[in-house]
Amino acid sequence: MKRSLSKILLALSTLPMASAAVAQPGISYEAARVAAQAHAPAREAADLSLAAAEDQAAALDNLYRPTITASASAIAYQKSLSVDLTGAKADVARQAGQFLDGLPGQFPPEFSAVVAAVA
Repeated sequence: MKRSLSKILLALSTLPMASAAVAQPGISYEAARVAAQAHAPAREAADLSLAAAEDQAAALDNLYRPTITASASAIAYQKSLSVDLTGAKADVARQAGQFLDGLPGQFPPEFSAVVAAVA
């Protein structure tokens, strides 16, 4: 009984504070309603639910769309040609040798040493 009495006294002592808080001058009923609705947990939950739905719609907006990829490549070809010149080289070497062998007889004997060095 002593405990219940102390609880009742505690509750009664807080009543003047609660009535003082409610009886503040300068705030209208409409301003109080707007302030209460602005911070109402149900309204905040509804706002967050709406934001989540908008985010999910934006995320799903790009699903199931075709994906287009493009690639390009440039190829350069090079043609190599090989010509066998061994026969032509042998012919030129033979003709050059014949020409150089005939040089000493075409010049005067005083130039024979120079012609021999060239040949």
